[in-house]
Amino acid sequence: MVTNIVPVGNGQTEEPGRRYAIVFYVLGSISGGIVLGYVLTSIGAVLRRAYFFHEYGRYVSLLVGVLFLLASAREVEILKFRLPQSRSQVPRSWFYTLGHYAGAFAWGGYLGLGFLTSVVSISFYAIVLWIVLMGGREMGLMLALAYEVGRVMPVISVRWMSSKIGHDIYWYARVIGPFSSVVLVLNGILLVGLGSLLLTASSYH
Repeated sequence: MVTNIVPVGNGQTEEPGRRYAIVFYVLGSISGGIVLGYVLTSIGAVLRRAYFFHEYGRYVSLLVGVLFLLASAREVEILKFRLPQSRSQVPRSWFYTLGHYAGAFAWGGYLGLGFLTSVVSISFYAIVLWIVLMGGREMGLMLALAYEVGRVMPVISVRWMSSKIGHDIYWYARVIGPFSSVVLVLNGILLVGLGSLLLTASSYH
């Protein structure tokens, strides 16, 4: 479905109806991220008002710290286990029934909600846990939006390079592919750091 957002390239003419589809895709993604952040921060607000959360905050930090360390091990493939996730995909028919712009917006919004499609990286669940258990409203929304920015940047980059160089998206996928391992390693390092920080903090509660 990325071909509906990014032109085919190789010197072919881009359809006028798709020219700004990526703008609507980004707007939809941001909208989905705002909804996701608001829902997660609302759940977190309810939990923080609960008596057990204040009473057992130390154990919450301990649990999240351990989960982050496990997540880091999975991210760098030291551990392997399945993630709970949906296997659904955005219907391709949206681009024909809604039009390229509305379809791109709906596609971005659907993906921006996070839980409705497959989860590539366990870091998504780490962000969810942090927002719910550790972050307030402002921090939660910022983290959700930061996640969306990180998710749409590859599409924006491919769209920009396609307009400048002209290769098709499969060529760019082959070029960018090796860098995914670097991203996973960096995610793993970040999760180790946050997990260790939480474990240390839990000893001072």
